Order: sequence, then C-alpha cells, then structure tokens
Amino acid sequence: MAKIFLDRNKVNSMLKEARVNAVEAAMYPFADEAKRLVRDEDHVDTSRYINSIGYRTDFPETNKSGKGRILPSDDDIIHDLTETQDKTILESGTAVPYSIYNEGRYNILARGLDNAEAEMHAAGIAEVNKVFSK
Repeated sequence: MAKIFLDRNKVNSMLKEARVNAVEAAMYPFADEAKRLVRDEDHVDTSRYINSIGYRTDFPETNKSGKGRILPSDDDIIHDLTETQDKTILESGTAVPYSIYNEGRYNILARGLDNAEAEMHAAGIAEVNKVFSK
C-alpha cells in the first residue's frame, strides 16, 4: 500500500513562487519585442524610450535630434508587481513623458504584446515547470 499526501503549505508556497516567476518571465518576450519594434522602425533618438520598456537595457542612441544620449531613470521604467491571495499582476512598460504619444501613433507596446504572446506563454510555462520540478 502506498501513502500519498500533499503538504498544503508547501504547495501554496510553490504556487505563489510559480505565479511570480511566470509573470516575471512573460514580461521579457513582451519587452524585447517592443524594443525590437522601436529599433527596427527607427524610433530611436536619445535611446531613453527603448531602454525604459519593461527593464533597463543599453541600446545606443541615434542622435537624430542632436540631444545626445538620455539614460532612462528608474521612474521611466514601469515594472510593478502586485500580488493578492489568488492573483499576481505585473504592469510593465515605459513612463517616459512622450511614450503616450508614441503608443497613440505607433501602437508599439500593443503590437509588442500581440507579437510576443506565444513566447510569453512559453516563458511562463517554463518557469512553472522549473518550480514544480525542484
């Protein structure tokens, strides 16, 4: 006879870890795709916008406006994780002052989200599998 049981506290802890890891991992394909769109469509000038989407990166500026390089501040990067008992929500994007105009005109973040959906799911699932295969 086999005795099988689950420790509810351990399972709950693993579920929480899996949720956090999954949403964090899913952010990277989205941010990377949005950054790719910015770069490929030549929306880079000071590099502040591209380097502030989701997480800090180091793409070079093109200096089309003559303003030179402007590094994003911590406030420019939107990466806010919120947890409740049954939800983990990650808000990710950019808060540079002109980002609303870029989004309104080019839909960069929206297209990045759409284009990266499959990779986001795959990244999230991979993290869940890592947690539960420990």
